Amino acid sequence: MHFKREKTGPQVYNVEYTVQALKCQNGKRPLTDEEKAAVAEMTPIDELLPRPTADAQKEFLDKMFSSSKEENVDPTIGKEFDIS
Repeated sequence: MHFKREKTGPQVYNVEYTVQALKCQNGKRPLTDEEKAAVAEMTPIDELLPRPTADAQKEFLDKMFSSSKEENVDPTIGKEFDIS
């Protein structure tokens, strides 16, 4: 998939996103034994990129919006949410 981000106005939230789904050329044939073996050896995506638990998300938000931000929040914590 290819995502395109286009600014549509003066405000930060004036952004339009379009998605172009790319099609696989070999999508209509069955997998070969070699491809099946490669898939079987892959690490599951949930192990590669573990999702934070609800408690971890709440803790992050509590720290982010606490009254004494400088004391509780790592200065790099918001970089993963930066869209600029």
